[in-house]
Amino acid sequence: IDKEAELSRLKSNHNFEIDNKIHTLTNEFNAEQSTVLNYTSKIRVHNQEIEHEEKRRKALLSDYKMIETNFKELQDKQFEYIATNFCETCGQELPAEQIESVKQKALEKFNQEKAYDLEVLAKR
Repeated sequence: IDKEAELSRLKSNHNFEIDNKIHTLTNEFNAEQSTVLNYTSKIRVHNQEIEHEEKRRKALLSDYKMIETNFKELQDKQFEYIATNFCETCGQELPAEQIESVKQKALEKFNQEKAYDLEVLAKR
């Protein structure tokens, strides 16, 4: 009987040790699995951020190219004056000194508008 009790005790201790080992390994596995899930989630978030920033970069590049094109067009824009020797209001012929004054005012207006357009474009 003593040997049977001893055998039973040894089996019980052995089962207890195995159960403890299984429990410990299960806990370690769960902790590692949790870590993997945590990193997987972080990777997904970072990939979404990368995708968002890539779309933003493309939009900014597109805007930049459009602004650059508009800027070059504005820079290249030249004053074109079509001489008119007649008053726009009454249709009478203008004196020579007024013709030059009208041309000068048109040039000033062109330069102001061009400067304003360039300033607006520069703020974008």
